[in-house]
Amino acid sequence: LIGPAGPIGPCPPPPGASLLPTPGPLGCAGNPNNIPLDLDFFGTNDVEVSNYAAFAHGTLALNERWSATGGLRYTHERKVHTLFYQRFNSGYIIAPAGTRTARSWDAVTPKAGLEFRPSDNVMWYASASRGFRSGGFNGRPFYREVVAAFDPEYLWSYELGVKSTWFDRRRIANAAVFHNNYTDVQLTSNRATANGNVGV
Repeated sequence: LIGPAGPIGPCPPPPGASLLPTPGPLGCAGNPNNIPLDLDFFGTNDVEVSNYAAFAHGTLALNERWSATGGLRYTHERKVHTLFYQRFNSGYIIAPAGTRTARSWDAVTPKAGLEFRPSDNVMWYASASRGFRSGGFNGRPFYREVVAAFDPEYLWSYELGVKSTWFDRRRIANAAVFHNNYTDVQLTSNRATANGNVGV
């Protein structure tokens, strides 16, 4: 749509596609047909985060060899996203100045563990714990359809291991195996919008 010598035809001033009643020629600012070709962006992102948590954690000795560990955490997180985003050349406004989105998330994340000490120098343990990563916002939207929030990520982590000391504590030998089970993993993805454009 853009010729080798520059835009095709006389170009009007770039007031923005939404403000131009009659789009200009192909290659000119303000013509919505040029929007998919305009990959220069201008904008601002501001995210305000408030986080509160309460937790408890403790270990109970069942006898000389066995102990149990437990913990519980409650997290509340609120994020406020203020965004302005515009395609630089075409003038297409993706998010007008002052676009504001607020979201809050709550999570309860427990932990449980069991420890066994067959001797004073060796401890076997097993644990299960839940992790939480709050949601957020798309700070690099290509189109209005992808100005959106995304949900939190959760994790269940399982661990089995041993900790030991040898030779009057001059040597330490530890080993562990893990299994992590994620839910709603947060990843960057590209997808097509309803009209066939690329959204991030």
